[in-house]
Amino acid sequence: MKVLGKLLAFIAMALLLALPAWSIPIPEAQRVTVNGVTWAQPNLFGGTWGKFDAQCPDGLCAIGSSLGTWDMTGWTWAGPDDVAALINYYLANSGVGGSDLLDPANLNDSYVTVEYAPAPWIAAIAKDFRRTGYDHTAGYYLWGWVAQIPGQRYMVYAQSAPEFWQSTARSSSSASGSPDRVETGAWFFCTDDCPPTESVAAPGVLHLVALALAALGWGRSRRARLLSGGPC
Repeated sequence: MKVLGKLLAFIAMALLLALPAWSIPIPEAQRVTVNGVTWAQPNLFGGTWGKFDAQCPDGLCAIGSSLGTWDMTGWTWAGPDDVAALINYYLANSGVGGSDLLDPANLNDSYVTVEYAPAPWIAAIAKDFRRTGYDHTAGYYLWGWVAQIPGQRYMVYAQSAPEFWQSTARSSSSASGSPDRVETGAWFFCTDDCPPTESVAAPGVLHLVALALAALGWGRSRRARLLSGGPC
């Protein structure tokens, strides 16, 4: 009896240690659907480029991958082309076209679409996506790491200063975008078969089973000690 109780407790402990840390799906309120593509709010994530690459190498987030408390199963870490297409959608809907659109073939450290006035496309993006931070000047800053190129990030910002307004979309893989730099912001999307917005019961059930086994093992051990006249 005593041996069985210890065995049940051991199995329960092994099960609890083997279970992955609890992670939760990205809820509907933290998602934005633009032109048929669903994006997670970039400000949900923070860390180095390498942190994201470890969980989602080459952009694909495998089953069981997580970032912080977020379950990333089924999500894709966006590449430069993906984010350029997103921003170009806002630009085109605001009347921007031609050479003023982002060119995925010429992104590294190049400013594209600079407007020295408050731009309507910035307002449209700001309505859907929450800022990820401020720089040294006041304004709207939305940036995030992208996959495929170590240290590359994509930025959209509108900054103001006493002498000018500047609305800009750009990418950067310069030293300021080093893979070792810690930043808030990363671009993740899903398309037709997006992950659920609510947790499934399976992980919780497994944890309950493990706890039940532990309680059963403790109960059997206690009963065995009582029957043998030993201390409880």
